[in-house]
Amino acid sequence: MHSHLTQIMGIHSNTVIYGNVAIIAIGDFYQCSPVVATGIYSSLLWSDHFQYIELKINERQKTNLSFSQMLNRIRKLKKKENISNEDRDMLEKCHQRYLSQEYD
Repeated sequence: MHSHLTQIMGIHSNTVIYGNVAIIAIGDFYQCSPVVATGIYSSLLWSDHFQYIELKINERQKTNLSFSQMLNRIRKLKKKENISNEDRDMLEKCHQRYLSQEYD
């Protein structure tokens, strides 16, 4: 990204980062693994020039704490870990309610 932006902006100085363009990067690092060997967040340019802010309140599920906590547990699982029986049961109940159209 740095090399593309400096080229696009026509900047040839080694002291200007990201073409002197302000960047806001938003995403969920737990969501998907990078398609390349390492993610952008492993770059020195990333760690030296971006401020990391973690949002801790899930606004969509803030009124259903148990469901929100289950989602966080599942998203933090490692590749070969299984979800707990309790979380599996909760997901099954949600699925059954969806199939029967019994929403809160």
